[in-house]
Amino acid sequence: MTLRIRYVQSGGFAGLIRGCTLDAAALAPAAAAVLKRLVKATPLANLKTARTQGAADLLLHDLAIETDAGTFHLSFDDLTLPTVLKPLVTFLARRSKPIPPR
Repeated sequence: MTLRIRYVQSGGFAGLIRGCTLDAAALAPAAAAVLKRLVKATPLANLKTARTQGAADLLLHDLAIETDAGTFHLSFDDLTLPTVLKPLVTFLARRSKPIPPR
């Protein structure tokens, strides 16, 4: 099963950028199993990007999820993040590291 995810968290009060790129094939078996379970529990094809207009200081969550079913590009802020996606975002945020500005 192909499963690669690029996650970037940005915005917020400090405007810091954090993120990670994970490939299930390169993770420890236990972590890969958790990642696969979280993605399988998320109806990726039914989710649509949503952002709150005019809101300040919200964290933004950008995801590119590559699976056997295709690649899904999604973007949400803290107010529009679907409940079903929160466990996956939490998993990714815990593995994120600072990304230096370009």
